[in-house]
Amino acid sequence: MLLGVDSEEKREFYIAETIKNNWTSRQLERQVYSNLYERLLLSNDKDSVLAVAKNEKLPSDAKEIIKDPMFLEFLGLKRETSYYERDLENAIITHL
Repeated sequence: MLLGVDSEEKREFYIAETIKNNWTSRQLERQVYSNLYERLLLSNDKDSVLAVAKNEKLPSDAKEIIKDPMFLEFLGLKRETSYYERDLENAIITHL
């Protein structure tokens, strides 16, 4: 599983987290495929992301489960934890 990780830095992160949290191979696979490393880098609330990954915290809202990360840096929006849908739609239409 770890040999498929594309960078040494990511691989070391997943090794350290696996040891620290005593993850099984299935748990490690889930964290790699759910991009835990990238989510932590992009997150404004790193502690919350780690708590969910460690199963210390269950998502309290359906939005936490359904919400997909989006990479919309080309829109030039300020880094915020959330936006209204209309703001995103307007920025995308303006960009087109």
